[in-house]
Formats: sequence, structure tokens, C-alpha cells
Amino acid sequence: MQRTIASIGFIFLITLLLTSPVAAQDLKEIKKKVDQKKAILIDVREKAEWDKSHYADARLIPYSKIMNAKEAQKIAKALPKDKEIYCHCMVGKRAERAANILKKYGVKIVPLKVKYADLRKAGFKEAPKK
Repeated sequence: MQRTIASIGFIFLITLLLTSPVAAQDLKEIKKKVDQKKAILIDVREKAEWDKSHYADARLIPYSKIMNAKEAQKIAKALPKDKEIYCHCMVGKRAERAANILKKYGVKIVPLKVKYADLRKAGFKEAPKK
């Protein structure tokens, strides 16, 4: 009985650690890596959302393209292997789904399960409106 309770507690702790939001300090560190060209930031929102506003350092790869297996394979091959890769969306759900798909094709990617505004607070700058 004690082993079962201990196992459940351990699983809960690991789940909590793996699904907890990225801390503001972590976002600042990610921003620094992007600035230093050691990492890239992918925006998985759709083009219409991107056109309204996006971060200057981000690359657009819409979630709708990533959902397509053939497109996902092409995207995975085109992404750099020598940089850390982070993805974001508006609230984190699409980023998580997109990362899970790309991981199946060997991409080492970290979904940022934060809100769009959290990136701005961490120092990411929005691109000028066209």
C-alpha cells in the first residue's frame, strides 16, 4: 500500500514538473538564446493571426501545416539541427500539439505553454505593423 501511494506521489510530481508553465526567468533566458542565434522561435498560429501581430524574432509555421503529415516531414527536415527550437501560439495549446507532432519526426522542440503576452513581458519585441 505504501509503495502504491509513493508511486502515485512520484508520478504526480513528475507530471507537475513536466507540465508546469515556463517561468518568466526561463523566457528571458530563451530570449537571450534567440538573440544570440543559438535558438529559434516558431509561431504556430495561423497566418491571419500572424498578420495582426507577431514577434520580430519568430518564424511562422502554422499549426494547420504541421498537422499534415507530409508537410510536417518537410518542416522537420528544414529545421536547423544545431539550434534549440521553441514554439509558441496564443495560449500554449497549439504549441504543445505542434511540438508533439514534430517530435515524431525527430525534431527537438520545446513548446512554450505561455500566453502570447508573456513573451512580450520577457522582452520579445513585436514586429512593426505593415
